[in-house]
Amino acid sequence: MARRSSRRRLVLGALCAVLLGAASPAPPVDFENFAGYPAPPCSIGDERPPAFALSRGIYSWSTKAGDSGLDVQFRSVSVGHLRGDASTQAAVLLGCDFPNAMFDQWIDVFDVAGGTATFVAWVGAGSDDDPTRSARVVGNRLVVVTGVKKTYALRGSKLVPVPR
Repeated sequence: MARRSSRRRLVLGALCAVLLGAASPAPPVDFENFAGYPAPPCSIGDERPPAFALSRGIYSWSTKAGDSGLDVQFRSVSVGHLRGDASTQAAVLLGCDFPNAMFDQWIDVFDVAGGTATFVAWVGAGSDDDPTRSARVVGNRLVVVTGVKKTYALRGSKLVPVPR
């Protein structure tokens, strides 16, 4: 009887952690000060920032003419096993803040091993009309909460939507 009770407590504890949005383990890479980000999906007119490095969670970029620009900002990171195996992935929520107070958000996913991170995939995650409230790895899925909850699975180098 005691064995069943402890198993039940373990299952209930894990369920509560998922439902309450327990923090994922600390990432083995400092994504707020990281130089391996690909070019962001945001742009100004026909110009788009290049691959970039964050320093203290921010990267500032200006157009060639210097008359406009944007800031890419770190929002959060969640670490887990999106591939469903022993490998580790990090889902990094980033945002482009434009001078007109609008913003776009997206998630870059990285394979993480031995203190290094390699870019795998990205998915759009929100905007000033529908901001992302959270993005976290739960089990082997990426759960993104904006106005609605969206769930993604990592298939090779793509994040694909999966039914809830």
